Amino acid sequence: MEKKILELKKITKQFGGIKAATDVDLVVREGEIHGLIGPNGAGKTTIFKLITGLYAPTYGRVYLGGKDITRFPAHKRAQMGLSIKMQIPGVYEDLTLRENIRIAAQLYTGKKELEAEIDRLIKLVKIDDLGNPKVRNLSHGQQQWLEIAMSLASHPKVLLLDEPAAGMGPEETTFTAELVKDLNKQGLTIVFIEHDMDFVSLLAQNVTVLHYGKIFAEGDMDEIKNNKEVQKIYLGAV
Repeated sequence: MEKKILELKKITKQFGGIKAATDVDLVVREGEIHGLIGPNGAGKTTIFKLITGLYAPTYGRVYLGGKDITRFPAHKRAQMGLSIKMQIPGVYEDLTLRENIRIAAQLYTGKKELEAEIDRLIKLVKIDDLGNPKVRNLSHGQQQWLEIAMSLASHPKVLLLDEPAAGMGPEETTFTAELVKDLNKQGLTIVFIEHDMDFVSLLAQNVTVLHYGKIFAEGDMDEIKNNKEVQKIYLGAV
């Protein structure tokens, strides 16, 4: 069995009198694609922010590669192999495609190797046919793929994707699914949040369902789809 690469133990996050996450135990194994799903307000984005260090837990521990990183700041976690692409692209629209990647890559690559590294990242996410346009001229999907390239500049062990297919048409969604699968085949562990169940079905090897900040169900995609309680809260069954 693959070893644990990311683990949450009894993670709880409280904002005043509201618990956004309660006693969450989550295990992600090296080399897997893990889907995190649930209704709006279930706590998915809160969990991502607790993993990356944008939030500090009220209680509980976060482990990366077996090391307790609960009190590590976000930049230290990034140096250790965590990277995240948020739902809304955090790109610089007035700069070119290559300039955007250069901003991300220069933190991790020497000056002599920088242009070659930009080439590598562009090819890695399969946007090498786009040229070097201003980012404002790219489609929504292309901007998402560009930001995935930027998130890979740190050579992460674990990539977190927050709704990577949000706002995309069918062709862009299919392209994104294939891209994520290809990155995973190259050894990258991927955890993603997504509402599109067809997209989840294309990718996830294991799925965790959150509801009201707690883990509601876990299993492979078939188990989750056939879970009648999950259908009631998430898939719209009566």
